Amino acid sequence: MRRRLLAAELNSLERKMMLQKLKQTLAQMPDLASFDKSNPAHTRWIGQTLAVIRHVSPNDAYRFDLAAAMVGIDIHREHNYTEMRSTLEMVIATLELQNPEETQKVY
Repeated sequence: MRRRLLAAELNSLERKMMLQKLKQTLAQMPDLASFDKSNPAHTRWIGQTLAVIRHVSPNDAYRFDLAAAMVGIDIHREHNYTEMRSTLEMVIATLELQNPEETQKVY
C-alpha cells in the first residue's frame, strides 16, 4: 500500500506543483452565496481540492472533508464554508513556507 506523503516529505518539484494547483483551486472556489453541493461543478471542485490536500496533508484533508460534508446544512453553512477556505489557505501557507524562493514571501 502506498504511504501518503506529508508536505515535508514532498520533493521541491512536487511542493511547487501542489502549491500552484492549490492556489488555482482557491481562485476557483465557488462563493458562499452560490455554493450548492448538488451542482456538479461544485462537487467536482470539492473532490479535486480534497485530493490535492490529501496528498499534501492527510490531517488537513480530514478537516476539509468534514467541513465539505456539512456545508450543505443551512444553519452551519457559513461556518463550514469558512472552515474549507481557511484549511485550503493554511495548506497553501505551509507550502509557501517550504518554497520561499517560489513565493518571495517572508513570514
